[in-house]
Amino acid sequence: MKVALTGASGFLGHYLTKELLDRGHEVRALVRESSRRELLSKWGVEMVPGDLHDVASLEALVDGTEVVLHNALEWVNFTDSPREAFETNVGRSLDLLEFARKHGRQQFIFVSSIAALGAVAPDIPLSEIHPIWPDTIYGTCKAMVDDACTGYHHVYGMNTSSWRPALVYGVDMLDPKRATWRNLILSVARGEPFSSDEGGSVNSMEDTAHAIVLAVGNPAVAGQQYNVVDCYYYKQQVAQFAKELSGSNAVIEDRIGAAEPRFRVLSDKARALGARLNRGLDGVRQHVQRVLELSKGEW
Repeated sequence: MKVALTGASGFLGHYLTKELLDRGHEVRALVRESSRRELLSKWGVEMVPGDLHDVASLEALVDGTEVVLHNALEWVNFTDSPREAFETNVGRSLDLLEFARKHGRQQFIFVSSIAALGAVAPDIPLSEIHPIWPDTIYGTCKAMVDDACTGYHHVYGMNTSSWRPALVYGVDMLDPKRATWRNLILSVARGEPFSSDEGGSVNSMEDTAHAIVLAVGNPAVAGQQYNVVDCYYYKQQVAQFAKELSGSNAVIEDRIGAAEPRFRVLSDKARALGARLNRGLDGVRQHVQRVLELSKGEW
């Protein structure tokens, strides 16, 4: 199928593009003047100049394609500039959704975020039917587009779906120095002490792209919202992996002990479609090892 893709040149965007191409789909990507185009050119991706501020380019992107996969995000100061955040990230998403309907593109896939859930309700499983109480402007933007997608499905019969990844970890395809937790990993490898009890839900770049692309051409996803989460991690665990794999003598303060995850986000719906969200902490450890291997000479 021919897929119109926004955000193709970004961190996750490259993984989405590769997954689409590997599955035999054609990709038409929206690219800015500043977009990193090396891999997109190498892969033979059709490119449409424009961005989320250029409404005409959004319609040009959609016209002649079969599926719209909206992954782009305009990074603004969400707290200080909420109006700008809504106008760009919500307004232009609605434009894309309407262009898809207008041009008869019956499938619209939105890359949302687990941040759309917001505050966690006690004693209610964090599944796709958990109450939506976004507690950030970023999460509010995502939740608003999620609801619009669902509305377009019910009113117009479009195959819309929203996909909510947690923190996505991986190595940037064009710049190995843009790797998740890189500074933390290298500081521990150099022997610097570490102390933090921070944590959260995670999944790998590869598995996130794999899950989202499962939606392309799939009528079963119509009107649905999916959590895309593998496991819960603590930064202390990342530091411990870095210490073990590098042979460092860094002192890591135990701030979590035998603590269980603070919450568990359920991704049963995505797994039922075939999403391979099963790396667990072994996947995090493999990522740490890869970062260390790519950074030899720096620690």
